[in-house]
Amino acid sequence: MRKIIVTVCLLAGILIPTLAQQDVTFRFSDGLHDAMLRSQMESSIGLLLTEVNRAAAADRPLQLDAIRMTAEARQALEHRWDRSSHFSCWDEDNVQQCLTDISGYEVRDIPVTMLNPNIKGDHTRQLVICFSRDGVITDVHPQLLEFSYKNIMTNSRDVQDLERRMEIMKWVEQFRSYYDEKDLASIEKVFSEKALIITGRVINTRHYENDMVTLRPEVVYSRLSKKQYLDKLARTFKRNSYIKLTFSDIRIGQHGGTGKNNIYWVGLNQKWESEHYGDDGYLFLVWEFPDDGGDPLIHVRTWQPDQPNLPLKEADKFNIHDFFIP
Repeated sequence: MRKIIVTVCLLAGILIPTLAQQDVTFRFSDGLHDAMLRSQMESSIGLLLTEVNRAAAADRPLQLDAIRMTAEARQALEHRWDRSSHFSCWDEDNVQQCLTDISGYEVRDIPVTMLNPNIKGDHTRQLVICFSRDGVITDVHPQLLEFSYKNIMTNSRDVQDLERRMEIMKWVEQFRSYYDEKDLASIEKVFSEKALIITGRVINTRHYENDMVTLRPEVVYSRLSKKQYLDKLARTFKRNSYIKLTFSDIRIGQHGGTGKNNIYWVGLNQKWESEHYGDDGYLFLVWEFPDDGGDPLIHVRTWQPDQPNLPLKEADKFNIHDFFIP
């Protein structure tokens, strides 16, 4: 009996702190001077992270009605939660900076643990929470660890350029999560109707020389319409139980041409991992900020393979000058 009592006490000592850590408080270190707005946003983040932890512990759907979120943000987070992965935040007193972007505010570097066993590698992620100017949550998504706010600040030319680069980074983060979560509907929305999509693949061609036959790897490019690309992607999503994209060496630039300050490009190395296929290559995207202030759209997407037996040279990578932007 004594041993049983001791065991129960030890278990209680383990479980009680764990349960207590489900409740999360949040506060800003700096970046927001409006005291009322600051308090509202801090409360919203704390309530959201607390609900995430409680839902993860009980393995249940999220209950977000009490949190100040747009209907689109609520639906997107619920969709991510149901289809991709539950996650938790065990930092019970979270402190982060408030950043200003083109559409409102955002908070980055919130540590979370992904709970989906199908996720490969490290399960630690950082979360981004976006707000409108009046403090309503407009989006929640995983951030890119490979790119930082400091990188953007270093390369931006003025305040508008900084805000747009931050907005592009946010959309690139969302773009990656759409593939991880097999969210075909969101991918469809982010491409313009006349998007130019170019994909490369490596084939082995026969070469005859001195009565000898050799196989040499060559890259063959295909041009797809938006519909063709989405149909192909839908089949890929169906065949694979998981998809993981890793972005690295990310660069963001402005077109720079006369009257084209609303055109930006993104170049990055992409590693694709899935149940039945994997590859490495260079992804290049051209984004446009519409004059009406709507969400940016992708007009160009290219992918070029980069393999040990056929490395992609820097001079051969697609760039903004390879495309006519009217």
